[in-house]
Amino acid sequence: MWSTLGMHRLMRLLVLVAVTSATMYMASTAGAADPYPPLWRGTTGSTFQEWRFSTNSYPEATPESVDNAFGVPSATIDYLWPWGSGWYDTLPVPYGQNAQGWWDISAGSIVLNIINHPNIGVNVSKDIKVQVTYWNDMSKPPSVLVTPPAPTPSVPQPWFVSKTTSLGSVEWRIDLWTFHVDPNLNSETITVKGDPIMGSQIDKIVVDTRYVAAIGSASQARTLPEGTVVELTGPVVTRSFGSFFYMEDISRATGIRVNYASGSFPAQGSVPRVSGVLRTTVEGERVIDQAVVTNGAGSTIPRPLVMNCRSASEGLSPQGLLVWMSGLATVPTGQSWFMMNDGSPQAVKVQLYGISAPPDGRYVTVTGVLGADAGGPVLRMNATDVITVLP
Repeated sequence: MWSTLGMHRLMRLLVLVAVTSATMYMASTAGAADPYPPLWRGTTGSTFQEWRFSTNSYPEATPESVDNAFGVPSATIDYLWPWGSGWYDTLPVPYGQNAQGWWDISAGSIVLNIINHPNIGVNVSKDIKVQVTYWNDMSKPPSVLVTPPAPTPSVPQPWFVSKTTSLGSVEWRIDLWTFHVDPNLNSETITVKGDPIMGSQIDKIVVDTRYVAAIGSASQARTLPEGTVVELTGPVVTRSFGSFFYMEDISRATGIRVNYASGSFPAQGSVPRVSGVLRTTVEGERVIDQAVVTNGAGSTIPRPLVMNCRSASEGLSPQGLLVWMSGLATVPTGQSWFMMNDGSPQAVKVQLYGISAPPDGRYVTVTGVLGADAGGPVLRMNATDVITVLP
């Protein structure tokens, strides 16, 4: 090892001296050292930590940026002296520009400990994304491992170029490693390991994690504790209302509201993947809040359940379900809603989104999704729905 690594170190320094005066830098189009931020960064249940190695703190290094409500992350550096030459503040071209503070770890390692246990009383899994900025010349990319073990991660190709040079492939590069750990433990150990033959030089490490309860039905979602981070796949989008939508189990047993935050807003009749936080609104409606949405395949919207107005507020909760109701419409002037009653003790408010109200004092049939507001049950209708005025 000494002979191979020693020769490698010497050749790399000779290259450095030879190109210092001739190399011209140019920023890549993105130029950022954080090109792969996950959509869920900053949401409940997620953590973020960034080591820029701006000082020669050794062997322990704390991240320069951190957002972790569960504990303090740490890094332990082993650069395998004498083969690894240790920490550098800056160096002349081609190393120095956009690379203040970096470690030549040779075949050594940087071991990260990330505390991220939710303590919510249910079994959850963990998503982990690791971005590593490294120098590519004769030295090579590091490998990244997670303990407890996870399935083989995916590394995007081509890699992201943080800063390039006129030497072509001699550049700072960024790889993204993605892991899914199941079941979740109190913390994860992430090992960034230098190349065993040619060594690695590490400029930055960015780690994002989130815990998530992967579930397949709205019924399951309603049984989980307040504040649980869920990833829901299976229910069908029945109705959408711009900033939120409703999903319903194929069995028509349960539905749930989803407050959209980012991603792809889903079409009605689709089966998206939804990641968010379970909350109960002040009106008592159960929702998946801060939702990150990924589009899914199309499906058939379940037929609406036939209900009377009494059932909207008594017995088993129908919140989130697509329903058909009828009754006498009482329409206030200039409002985007009306009240409907079929003789039950409590009327149901019908909230209109892009659809006109019926004539006042007429009997109507309506189809929409049941939710709630401060006054009680609300049946929400959008422009795809039809109000039928009875003779």
